[in-house]
Amino acid sequence: MFKFPFSSFAKSLLCVGLGFGSVCHQVLAQTTPVTPAQLSGFDKDSRPLLASVPFLNIALDSRATGMGDAGVATSPDVNSVYWNAAKLAFAQDKFSASLTYNPWLQGLGVNDMFLTSLSGYYKRDDKQAFGAEIRYFNLGDIQFTDGAGQAILDFVPRETAFALSYARKLSSRFSMAVTGRFINSNL
Repeated sequence: MFKFPFSSFAKSLLCVGLGFGSVCHQVLAQTTPVTPAQLSGFDKDSRPLLASVPFLNIALDSRATGMGDAGVATSPDVNSVYWNAAKLAFAQDKFSASLTYNPWLQGLGVNDMFLTSLSGYYKRDDKQAFGAEIRYFNLGDIQFTDGAGQAILDFVPRETAFALSYARKLSSRFSMAVTGRFINSNL
């Protein structure tokens, strides 16, 4: 009798791999590119906005951003309200605040767009901390025109977010947090 030189796990993995290989033997791909307008059913003249509050993904913490948006893995500081509010329970200071301002797309000649944030925390005792953050994104002045290039409307889109956090230390190495966020997008 012939014995396989594999463990039972390796045999199971081999069987699963052969099973998928026999079922998935043909792959089909599209040959022509599809635009987002075609996917959403709009005609070519329509330009729908395909985003929802993307300003919440923009990190304002220069330290964490410089490390490739690694703010979750850094030591606790005032910017933990954005990255991971549970870190606030391990912060060294009793109180801290931060005000940031980021001119947006200034290198492209856009001078009226900016993102700003005010964040802070307060440690009630060694086990509890409260945090808050206010974000404001001004997307500059936009002038809507008709097909002939005549001005129809001037508009200033803005986005804001307000967050409140509560963090509690459960052991010397573990904490949890709850964050509530109010978001207003006027695009």
